[in-house]
Amino acid sequence: MKRLLCLPHSKMQVTQKYLSRHGRSWSMLVREERCVGCAACMPFCPNEAITVYGVAEIDRERCKNCGLCVAYCPNDAIEEG
Repeated sequence: MKRLLCLPHSKMQVTQKYLSRHGRSWSMLVREERCVGCAACMPFCPNEAITVYGVAEIDRERCKNCGLCVAYCPNDAIEEG
């Protein structure tokens, strides 16, 4: 399986939106019906908050809501909640 090495332009804009936001009070949620367990999001999490056992799981204690997982998920299975 290929890993994503760069963001498409539209995904880059999404990432910039998340990274530039202040006063974040949401947390990232995995939509299990969309997650295929590909783990494409894992290597891009700077806090190692994502584990994948069948579907991705986000550790809310470690997650800093940077949004990189949202930008790199090829199935749009992760969203702010």
